Amino acid sequence: MAKTIDDIVVEEEVKFDYNNLNGYNPLGQNVEEKEYTKANLRVSGDLPPISEPQFAPPSLEELDLSGGEEEEEVEDEVFGKQNINDLPPKEKQQAAEQLVELVLQGYSALHVFGHKFAVISESNLLEKQAKGEIDLRMHIPISETQSIGVVDFVESYNKEVTETLTLDDDFKESVRPVMERIAAKKGYGLSDEQFLLVMFGKDIIQKAAGVISLKNQLNKTLKIVHEQYQQANAQQFVRAETVDDTEAQTARPINQEPTTQDA
Repeated sequence: MAKTIDDIVVEEEVKFDYNNLNGYNPLGQNVEEKEYTKANLRVSGDLPPISEPQFAPPSLEELDLSGGEEEEEVEDEVFGKQNINDLPPKEKQQAAEQLVELVLQGYSALHVFGHKFAVISESNLLEKQAKGEIDLRMHIPISETQSIGVVDFVESYNKEVTETLTLDDDFKESVRPVMERIAAKKGYGLSDEQFLLVMFGKDIIQKAAGVISLKNQLNKTLKIVHEQYQQANAQQFVRAETVDDTEAQTARPINQEPTTQDA
């Protein structure tokens, strides 16, 4: 056993000389081609040159158009014609009928709004009388020999407005079939979900508008009553002052002329 470094013996590295292999070269031998490695192709004549493919990158307009189409498709699936066109024929016809019904109801609502705008309510007459603008006891001449009261004239005017701004049921029934055919042909309609949403929204808006109108009418009426109450108190106060002045003048002693005996 070696005890020191000097005692360690290093064996010399054996170098292999490849030049002594008598000129052996593994790549120098001929390759033996097997039958199963041969391609079974029969070509007559020369093959035409294969053209290289050309690729063009998409433009920005094409990229934006593709994104817009996806958004439109998503929107159509919920609210558009695509959802209606996918329905069976019977449900598609029902959707068209629901749309026509909603349109006719909206057209009738326009007549109601016009009627409320044109008529003169009783509260407006009382308010004008309280402000001193008109006197409901006055008469309006309608001819050289005839006259009519203010209240009667307003009632006649409101009646004519009502007759003018009333949607006739015969008119709605005459245009309904034509509108349904047009809606079905164009692919327009409302699904059951959309029809329910619109009807609930319409009912909420009508009730909210009715409550606001009643509240405004109540406030106007209370204001008129308050003004009339103040006028009545003012007139009573003036009347009381007049009575007091008259009583004071009556109770004042009358200066008598001196008689002859007193002189």
